[in-house]
Amino acid sequence: MPCSGLPRMSVLTAGAIPSNPLELLSSSGFAAMIEDWRDNFEFVVVDTAPVMHFSDALAVANFVGRVLTLSRAQHTPYKDMQDMLRRLAATRSQILGAVISHF
Repeated sequence: MPCSGLPRMSVLTAGAIPSNPLELLSSSGFAAMIEDWRDNFEFVVVDTAPVMHFSDALAVANFVGRVLTLSRAQHTPYKDMQDMLRRLAATRSQILGAVISHF
């Protein structure tokens, strides 16, 4: 759906929680949707649940191929960041960079 005031920006909200989100995110239909978005948009941003608590982000990383990580200053332990980067490396996604919030 187009955003009010930003006619060239579209937003797709999550909607209802499916019974098995990981199955949905690992499906060929999700892969086809990502490819369609790549053909029709200059930038596609997919916000996921935290890597450390859910497998959803890893499934999405497999399809999108590029990842921007996010952590919270004075809150996210360094070891958790190392574990997250290790898990993302297994998807062979390119790490574009990191955002540190509440800095």
